[in-house]
Amino acid sequence: TIDYTITVDYDGVLVNDFQNFSIIVSGISIPVSLPYFENWETENGKKNYSGKMCYGNSFKWTFDTDDPGKGRVNWGTNAFNTYGGGGALTLDTYPNSTFNVSNSATLTLNLSDYINSTDLELSFWWTDHGDEENPGDKVWLRGSINDEWIEVYDINPTTRINDSYNPSETIDIDQVLLSANPAQYVSETFQVKF
Repeated sequence: TIDYTITVDYDGVLVNDFQNFSIIVSGISIPVSLPYFENWETENGKKNYSGKMCYGNSFKWTFDTDDPGKGRVNWGTNAFNTYGGGGALTLDTYPNSTFNVSNSATLTLNLSDYINSTDLELSFWWTDHGDEENPGDKVWLRGSINDEWIEVYDINPTTRINDSYNPSETIDIDQVLLSANPAQYVSETFQVKF
């Protein structure tokens, strides 16, 4: 928690009533119950500017783009080429073009109940829609919002068939975090960035 003291100036008169309150910085108040599975069947939307996509008490998805208006994310039934259901997450440009736009979707999970776990894993399915390989075609994670990003998976679209889904390898989260220099640990603001 962070304590704030608020001073109010009302029409030139200083009001001396101070109030302390607490703020949860991450905005994620309840630890997630594992396994966490996102199939994008219940959340829908699209966005072409950075900001919050969807969230719950134990998770939050955000979108970042370096080119608002051209960078785009579609999720749920708004996404293109879903896998095994009606929902997915798509990062692309709009209008479709050769613009070099860097987009990412970040999942923040409250993993505070799993700080001492040694069997945390990440896996996902991915596809490519016919573009070339870019420096951002990767997946990163970090133990908290204060830690450095660690690259954990290289999505190389040139080695796969367009619009065909591919499983990732299983990523050992706790091993990756412990191998970082300095070592990282899961927290109430654990993040995965796609």
